[in-house]
Amino acid sequence: MAAPRISLTDSPWFWIGLFAWAAILGLIAIGPKYAARQQGLERRQEGRETGWRNRVADGASSDAVATGATADEPAPALARRMLLPLFGVLSLVLIAATWAILIRRVKVRAAALPDPPTATTGIRP
Repeated sequence: MAAPRISLTDSPWFWIGLFAWAAILGLIAIGPKYAARQQGLERRQEGRETGWRNRVADGASSDAVATGATADEPAPALARRMLLPLFGVLSLVLIAATWAILIRRVKVRAAALPDPPTATTGIRP
């Protein structure tokens, strides 16, 4: 009796991989718009920080104004980018899902193979 054939879509790993692909494609599609928006937000934030520094410098001592020292330095712009880690995590999820699907398929195919004949008698047990 043949083992029942298991559909690929019955695996949760298939759906995890499919949604990871969709998310990666979505990030690729929206990436340029996100970068332009983020750049505008960063420019506005830097403008606010510059305005704050100017107000603080007006009330600060002449030494602090001369050196340009402030109490709070802004975070670097590199720390504000968040798409690359998201690409990395989604890529790892996709790799894991693909690996799990391949392992499952190999196990299903190995279980479906008939038992090999014995070497001494040539008869199946």
